[in-house]
Amino acid sequence: METNLKQRNGCITAWLWVAIIANIGMAIFYAVSMFSAYSTEMALGFGICSILGVVNILGAILLMRWNKTGFYLFLISSLITAIVSIFVLKMEAATAIGSLFAIIIWWAILQAKKNGVSAWSQLETGWDYKHTRHLYQVFSIIGIALFVLTLIAVGMEHKNPYADILSDDSYLDEDSIAVEVVEEEVAVVDSVAVAEEDVIVVEEPVRPLPADEMPRKENPTPAPSKKRVVSEEHVDDSASRQQAADQLLKIAIEQANNEFPQDTGVGMVVTRMYLSGNYVMYVAECDEDLISMDLLEQNKSSMLTELRKMVSDKSNAEIHQFVKICANAGKGIGYTYVGDTSGTKITVRITNDELKRLL
Repeated sequence: METNLKQRNGCITAWLWVAIIANIGMAIFYAVSMFSAYSTEMALGFGICSILGVVNILGAILLMRWNKTGFYLFLISSLITAIVSIFVLKMEAATAIGSLFAIIIWWAILQAKKNGVSAWSQLETGWDYKHTRHLYQVFSIIGIALFVLTLIAVGMEHKNPYADILSDDSYLDEDSIAVEVVEEEVAVVDSVAVAEEDVIVVEEPVRPLPADEMPRKENPTPAPSKKRVVSEEHVDDSASRQQAADQLLKIAIEQANNEFPQDTGVGMVVTRMYLSGNYVMYVAECDEDLISMDLLEQNKSSMLTELRKMVSDKSNAEIHQFVKICANAGKGIGYTYVGDTSGTKITVRITNDELKRLL
């Protein structure tokens, strides 16, 4: 009878229902996202956020039943969310502060009065196992299930989409691009380094001749190779070197675009590469059913850190060679991620100066 006499402001009831629905969506979203995460830390963070969403649902239900324990569950959940956001998901501190600010909002809403009495003053303390034990049992089972799924997601092999983008070596096909240094005799080299007083030539792909044009066996005269001279001036001339570097970069980009689109397997498809000002830009289309563009925006600093590590990794000769091509041409490297539904664009770029420092 005492519970039936308690009344709360209608705004509080509406807010509690909004909290329940929003946290159901959050729990499902993070539960699905942790299986498409591209790092162990991200999978762990998503799993914890999914469990905290279930905790918030229980907290809202307890507040509807006039139990102050629900508020304390929100308090604990907000604190853990802030910690996970900063130290696990590597979000900006300002984003995590929003979780702490939510505690103040909840307390302020519960101060709303009806008939001169606030809902906060009518809340009861304690767990009230007698009347709510079934709630604890159901939510405990759900929480344990999500915990097990989190362990599975963390233990899975995670594939970084940026590694796939940077590891694309189609533009370094040795059969289509060859750099030669000409001194007294023509010598083939396997790098883009150019010595002084050399002439840079770029060898075009050699295509098989038709059968009727093939040289006879008794006269095995090799077909002359076709070469396009990029520059015939000495390499100590900066203008000539720049022209040669630009031409080589254009050829590399042209070759790369013949291999696109490429599916990275994590909800991203690299569609093309192009020159934009002082940057060589990749375009990656993101499946927004699998990837949150807001989350990518929040993690731009982490994405940039990861890209710097990959660009500076000299263990992969192909990547290192392409980075040198970009650096010699005075270009940086950039990546634009485009949401397939919203059209949202997120750009991460490494300047030419930084590229040279990383080399």
